[in-house]
Amino acid sequence: MPYTKYVEPLTPEEVEARLAQLQALPLDENTLAIALRALDDPEDAVVAWALRTLKALGDPSPVERLLEFIQAEDDELTCLALETLAELGPLEALAGVARLHDDASKPVRDAARQASARLRERFAHLGGDELAARLRRADDALKPHLLQMIAATGERRFASQVAHYVQSDDPLIMKEAVRALARLGDKQAIQQMSKLLRRRGLSDAQRGTIITALGEMGEPNAIPILQEQLKQLPRKLNQRYGNVFLLVTALTRLRAKTTAPMLANLLDRGDEHVQRHVLWGLAELGDNRLAGRVRPLLAKEQVRPYASLALGRWGERVDLADVLRVMRSKTPEVRQTVLETLRRVGPGPVLRLAAHPDPEVRRDWVSAVGRLAWRESPDALLKALAHDPDRSVQRAAHQALARYEGPLSDDKRAQVAQALADWQERHASSSDSAEEAPSRDD
Repeated sequence: MPYTKYVEPLTPEEVEARLAQLQALPLDENTLAIALRALDDPEDAVVAWALRTLKALGDPSPVERLLEFIQAEDDELTCLALETLAELGPLEALAGVARLHDDASKPVRDAARQASARLRERFAHLGGDELAARLRRADDALKPHLLQMIAATGERRFASQVAHYVQSDDPLIMKEAVRALARLGDKQAIQQMSKLLRRRGLSDAQRGTIITALGEMGEPNAIPILQEQLKQLPRKLNQRYGNVFLLVTALTRLRAKTTAPMLANLLDRGDEHVQRHVLWGLAELGDNRLAGRVRPLLAKEQVRPYASLALGRWGERVDLADVLRVMRSKTPEVRQTVLETLRRVGPGPVLRLAAHPDPEVRRDWVSAVGRLAWRESPDALLKALAHDPDRSVQRAAHQALARYEGPLSDDKRAQVAQALADWQERHASSSDSAEEAPSRDD
């Protein structure tokens, strides 16, 4: 037999010879048995061969063994096993794969999420009716994934079946059912969610899921429900109380302008983290009648950029460098508010910030100017690429020009392409400039 369980460790030459024997095997039932046995081999290279061979054979029978195997200590082998499961596994394998979505190893997390996406893709043809039937039969571990897939169909006729699981005692099932109702756009679910918010024993995480879903549904009928949740917030608010952020975001999505005074009251109750998020909400919802509540916060260094954002959005003169600093937010909606504020100011004052003494501000400026895509943007970015004294600003300009989506004439497109190539060639020998700088807002 070409496979033997060795007691003594193999030398590299012996491993290479063994792999050559294994790789020469035909893809048949005998090789399937050999590959399954090889999963227990002490040599990682042999185990890797086994996983690739199982994937190539396409036989779903080893799925249970693979689900056990993905708990292996070796990250590379675990990732290979996940790839194999993604191609062989039934839909039920989703539950096992999802347990690794939060693994301590980033490669394993990424492989698990890719495997989950591939499994969903393979079974997307099932359709809502089949998914709903499976939902009724599935165990609790699989139900959240089926609810996600039903939500992805976008067919509102499944809302009544999904609504049944909103009352589940399993927090994960309840969360996915609430999310599914939001994606399916079932207006009748709003009152059901309102009742659910009054349920005793509801965790902050569950409450936050419902609040987010109410905002995503886009129905004005949800505004009074969210206002009631605002009234129930603790007297003192800090960054650990996450639902204040979710409430501000939900009310902003609903364009609930009447709640702006209520949000302004939170400025006196929250720490700096809360104040920053509330100020963003006010920038979107408020008007200059609230400016008196916001101006005193310009004196707080950590809050000033967001206070400037709100005041600038309402048409007051502020330091645009402070507004630009908010571009560092990880929240896309917040960065969009910055762009809309700068767009109202116009290119003249904004483009002058290319000469700001702080290179971090200039990097924020590059990010904003590239996205604003004004007529002047390409030339401004080309100038930064060629002449800014800070290499990191040049890299940011290179990245902004490489992904620029604004209108360009043929001549300007050629000029940009040449400038990008020239800069890349000029700095190719520098280890820190050969690779494109990662975006801080990804």
